Amino acid sequence: MPDETAELQPETRPSFPTAARMAGLVWMILGGLAALGSCGAAASPVFLQIGKPGNAAPVQISPATAVATWIGVMVGGLFFVLGRRIMNGTAKNLVIGSAVSLLIGLLYSWSAVYILLILKDPPPAIEATGGVAAGIGGFGLFAGGLALAGRSQYLKWRQWQTDPDKSPRPKRPPANNSNSPGRFPRKTA
Repeated sequence: MPDETAELQPETRPSFPTAARMAGLVWMILGGLAALGSCGAAASPVFLQIGKPGNAAPVQISPATAVATWIGVMVGGLFFVLGRRIMNGTAKNLVIGSAVSLLIGLLYSWSAVYILLILKDPPPAIEATGGVAAGIGGFGLFAGGLALAGRSQYLKWRQWQTDPDKSPRPKRPPANNSNSPGRFPRKTA
């Protein structure tokens, strides 16, 4: 015999998933740092010329560097916006963001493994790049996994927020039409 009291109890409001909130925070931080890092990498030749004496040649930035900078800024900006939308609760789903995060995390992790383990005796600057790539890859994998883990609870929370029958907000009054007196009653003669 089914329990009839279970149907009579109101549904409790689902809480915002902590895993999705953490993924959004990591994506915001990672996106901001990626955008700043791309700009810094493009500007580093300019900063290296500052300390040189008088007639140093003007800095030439190659088109490949400019394209890589813009790609880095756009990817960083997209991750920042995605993280912000998750933190605000306006992201419709977490699948695409987590898939991209996992893919970028795998690419950075693979490059870190290649730099740190496969290359024989790399210069210190390349080792530092490998360490940064390992950090970015790890955070990308971490955020993607968190987003996938919190996806179902996030979708339940979002459904509860958008469903007017379950929402705690007051319902809007019906729209005024020509037959209703509206807010200000009409004067009759």
